[in-house]
Amino acid sequence: MQVPFIAGLHMSFGNKQFMTLFKAAVFGSIVGTTVNLLPIFFQVVMHIGDDAVKRVYSIYVQLVVASAFVAVLSTATLNARWGKIRTLKFGVGCGAVYGLMAFCASYTSSVKWFYLTSVPAGMFAGIVTVNGNVLLSNSIDYDQLKTGFRRQSLYQCLIYVPMTFVSVAGSSIPLSIITAFGGLEAGRTPPPAVVQTLRLWISLIVAGCLFVSYHQLSAFKLTEAVQQDVSAQLRRREQGEFLPPR
Repeated sequence: MQVPFIAGLHMSFGNKQFMTLFKAAVFGSIVGTTVNLLPIFFQVVMHIGDDAVKRVYSIYVQLVVASAFVAVLSTATLNARWGKIRTLKFGVGCGAVYGLMAFCASYTSSVKWFYLTSVPAGMFAGIVTVNGNVLLSNSIDYDQLKTGFRRQSLYQCLIYVPMTFVSVAGSSIPLSIITAFGGLEAGRTPPPAVVQTLRLWISLIVAGCLFVSYHQLSAFKLTEAVQQDVSAQLRRREQGEFLPPR
């Protein structure tokens, strides 16, 4: 049965579990903006020459991907030991650790110290990619049990479209601030305000947003036991047993 879009939208925002995940995802999506700013960060804050920026950026991205790959492989084991919610919170915590490490590394004289931040950054990316989608699916199941309708496409739209806008804003805001403070010009030393804006946006602002995201996840209550009950109830309904929405 199809639900009118406006009615489905209203019902979706009434799903407290989804809204908890939604808020955590919006604050967490700010991290994606740091990827676009890293080349400028390496040049302005870490004083990497123009000829070496591409190489440094490429090495860093490869290290993050390798760490994320290990995190993806480890997620099933962590889920079995800690549960999906706690594992996701661990991944978000790794992202916050990245921000703190990046702030400290930005004051060092060697980019090799900054390379170390690729480990928590990759752990964050890998775990959030896996468990974020799993918990979104769980919240959709929970909504289906409560309302009798499954609105998977609507939920995916509601969570991914705002995240895209936040990612765009996350790149444009620091660039606008940099422009307001004089911008970046070849052959001219960047103003201290520009350097500090890049340093904070790459590090402490990321950490702060992820601390908020971590706090939001503490209100997510769809544990493994609850999800098993939800799945069992949905299977009974699919088999023809009358189970009214609850």
